[in-house]
Amino acid sequence: MTPDYPDDDPFANPPSFLPSSGPRERPKRSPEAKEAYNPYLHGAPIQGPRVAVSGRKRKQKGRLPKGSRHVSFTSKLPRKKHHIFLAICTTLVSIIFLLVGAAGGLYLWVDHQIQHYQALTTMPKNSIEESWLITGVDQRDGAAGTGPAGSVPGFRTDTIMLLIEPKHGKDALISIPRDTLVYEDGYYMKINAIAEDYGWPALASKVEQLTGVKIDHAVRANFNTIEDVVNAMGGVYVCFDRTVDDPYSGFKWKAGCGVMNGKTALAFARERHSDPLGDIGREHQQRILIRDMFNAALKPKFYLNFRRVAKVIQIGLQNVKIDDTSHANTLIKMAYVFYEATHHGITGIPYISDLGYEVPGVGDCILWNTTETKQMFQNIINGKLPAGTVGGVQ
Repeated sequence: MTPDYPDDDPFANPPSFLPSSGPRERPKRSPEAKEAYNPYLHGAPIQGPRVAVSGRKRKQKGRLPKGSRHVSFTSKLPRKKHHIFLAICTTLVSIIFLLVGAAGGLYLWVDHQIQHYQALTTMPKNSIEESWLITGVDQRDGAAGTGPAGSVPGFRTDTIMLLIEPKHGKDALISIPRDTLVYEDGYYMKINAIAEDYGWPALASKVEQLTGVKIDHAVRANFNTIEDVVNAMGGVYVCFDRTVDDPYSGFKWKAGCGVMNGKTALAFARERHSDPLGDIGREHQQRILIRDMFNAALKPKFYLNFRRVAKVIQIGLQNVKIDDTSHANTLIKMAYVFYEATHHGITGIPYISDLGYEVPGVGDCILWNTTETKQMFQNIINGKLPAGTVGGVQ
């Protein structure tokens, strides 16, 4: 019995799903068509691993089909080079921090070990330059060139230098001859006896009177330290254009260049009897020696030898003192200014009117032309002098 369907019922005439003329076959593609429609040759993304219902990813070894030439942007690239770069950067930063920490620790240790002494005056400062009074003390201990131990008791400041860093212009290093005649407390005397007789502030005061320059810092060293420092450095290469055989200082040298050991360097710094300019010539030799010691200290042969550096620092801490208002950074800056003055700046002596002024009970003294000398120092402070040598015997 045929069911009675309404006219608008969709099941009244159901569609036929049977093939009308036998089974249909899928058309075959040519090899060219297959290659043309290969999804891996047209940038199609590689399908990721399927995800199970539980949300966990199945383990799947994904390999590109044979013959594929494209990797999608979603695939992971090797990051080995990136990791190496990060490792190198991290190592370098760590080394820098270690070096900075070591340098900071060394600075604090040195600053704590430095010896201080009272050396400055209360003279008001009317200019903006910075200055250092550098002195070398000779204990007169019977060494060659100093005379018998009992001939001149106590000590003498046989090296006196004034280092100036102006606000503008060239840095300057001016040597003050030890035989400079001064007047103190009603007596005539040589300037190298002021510190022993009246104290270190009196010496700074006298230098301020002679030059018109306010002393900001003071540094003093044992004269014999030269021998120990030069030996610790392994010698110093020096060029000196005069042949010398001086029995008083023990200095022997053939004109030219060579390496000085500590004993020769100390004799070189003391030698004056065979020099036509006497004490003036000795001041010049001391500036040469200190300049070449700086040159030697700036060579890798020295500063990469940590044992030598440590030895020099130890000798310096035992034999160098600074004024009671200064610190280790004062010495660091002084070394920089000293280098600039001796290599690119101004060096010299005051203007001298008489090299052999005889004073009864004092001996041969040096007289300054105080007017021209003070003007020279004012020109240095104001940055008006070019690099070169200033002062001299008139």
